[in-house]
Amino acid sequence: MIRQRVSGFTLIELVIAVALIGLLASVATLSVRRLPPPPYDPARVVEESSRVAIAQGRTIAFVVRVGDGLVHATVWPDGSMLADSAVHLEHLSSLGQRDAR
Repeated sequence: MIRQRVSGFTLIELVIAVALIGLLASVATLSVRRLPPPPYDPARVVEESSRVAIAQGRTIAFVVRVGDGLVHATVWPDGSMLADSAVHLEHLSSLGQRDAR
């Protein structure tokens, strides 16, 4: 009687492989979440400009890129701001809508 060699994976090997892939995916997801926002983030530019204008007591005018367009904004020493609605700021806090949640 001739035995045929069966090739393949056992169930435990497949379970271990899937568990390792899941572990690697969770570590990668957590590390991506911890990345700081890019320096050109409009909400970050507005926040930093507001902080500098109040601290130094001077008016700051700047331009940020939102999508495909440029948005001009001005921040005064009292913290008030004039900006296009494309910047999407919360009315009272001057935070980006995604930061305010």
